[in-house]
Amino acid sequence: AVMHIQEWLALNPDIHYWLLGWGTNDALQMVSPSTFHNNMQSLVDQIKTAGHVPVLARIPAMRLAGSRGIQVDTEVRALNAQIDLLTQSNHLIPGPDLYALTSGHLDTYLGGDGIHPNHVGSAAMNNAWYLAMRDALEAGVQ
Repeated sequence: AVMHIQEWLALNPDIHYWLLGWGTNDALQMVSPSTFHNNMQSLVDQIKTAGHVPVLARIPAMRLAGSRGIQVDTEVRALNAQIDLLTQSNHLIPGPDLYALTSGHLDTYLGGDGIHPNHVGSAAMNNAWYLAMRDALEAGVQ
């Protein structure tokens, strides 16, 4: 995303709120929390510099078996801590907590690969985004 954000900003000058759901692939690839933080901070800075508003969602839980599942869940939690830090330090609108949303509903919300949402999970995640943005907009947060 860091390599393409300027292109995306140029192609979409009318998008005010940039809703970012990044991190699942980073967690699967075991990207270090500091590298993830730096990449996300770069995205936030570039989006804000262009006059737009970034909003970060917490990474959803995944349903992976065995020690790999434990390892990935630990990584997701570490990256979500970075998302929380970025949201706080940059005074961003809090995005949806997709980890809390999915962690109690892994079989209901995730498809057969244990990573991607099924149609029920997609609807739940879209609703979570709606609720997060509705609350912010009703509160007058810009």
